[in-house]
Amino acid sequence: MGRLCLLTSFGLGRKIQVWKLGNVCPRPRISVAFPLAAFMNCSDSNSDVEMILPFLREDRRPRWRELFPKPKGRKKLLQTLWNGDDFERSLMMRVDPSERTVQRLSLRLRRLGAPTFSHLISARPDLDGRDIDLISALGLVVNLAPATIICCMPGVLAYYENDDRNGNYIILRRKGK
Repeated sequence: MGRLCLLTSFGLGRKIQVWKLGNVCPRPRISVAFPLAAFMNCSDSNSDVEMILPFLREDRRPRWRELFPKPKGRKKLLQTLWNGDDFERSLMMRVDPSERTVQRLSLRLRRLGAPTFSHLISARPDLDGRDIDLISALGLVVNLAPATIICCMPGVLAYYENDDRNGNYIILRRKGK
């Protein structure tokens, strides 16, 4: 008693338990203060693609919409994360090498409005589809896991790492773009 359970389509329909104000869920470790509504409008089969679609070039979006829900199509599209050619370059801010630490990146992302909770989309199967707190996600990805997107705010803010030597980016879609 005293807890509210929400069944969402985010995270493949996992049950997210929200406890009384001030308490934290034992799993997946999110607080009541987390803006769940940002993630709750995604459909089951397309939740990941809907999160990153606004970051993609206009001409690539139909292909991602068509192929991503299919297992073979998803695998093929995730391989494009190694080079990042499908992303809208005007939304990408390169991260300076001196700022490529978990602490500095988490601070910068939090200043841009990132919540404590994030979702990973990756060409690496061990990371793909994981819902994890931002600090842990950065610890797994920064300088270690190219071809990975840490989705902080769907369609608004993400951290992306590709296979280039200087391939660390913050993707930010400002209002009106």
